[in-house]
Amino acid sequence: MTTDWSKTWAGANGWYDGYDNQTNVGNFHDLSDPNLSDEERATALASVREGMIGVLEQKGVTRAQILGEGEYAGSETSKFFNDQMTAAKG
Repeated sequence: MTTDWSKTWAGANGWYDGYDNQTNVGNFHDLSDPNLSDEERATALASVREGMIGVLEQKGVTRAQILGEGEYAGSETSKFFNDQMTAAKG
C-alpha cells in the first residue's frame, strides 16, 4: 500500500515518513491483511476501538453512550461508533 501523506498537514511536515515500507510500519496496520494473526488483528482492533472511544470521551460523550449500554442502546452515538468499527474491520 502506498499512501500520499504529503497532502495532509502532518505528512507535509514529515510525520509519516517511512510508514509505507514493510520494515517501519509504525502503528498503522492494514486490518484486511490476511497475514495478520488472530492475536495481531484483535490487538489492532482493540487499539482502534479504544482510540475512537477516547476521542469521543474527550468531546464529552460517556463510554456508556458510545457503547450503547442501558438507556443508550440504539442511540445515534452508538450507531455512529458501531458504523465506524464496522468500517475499521473492513
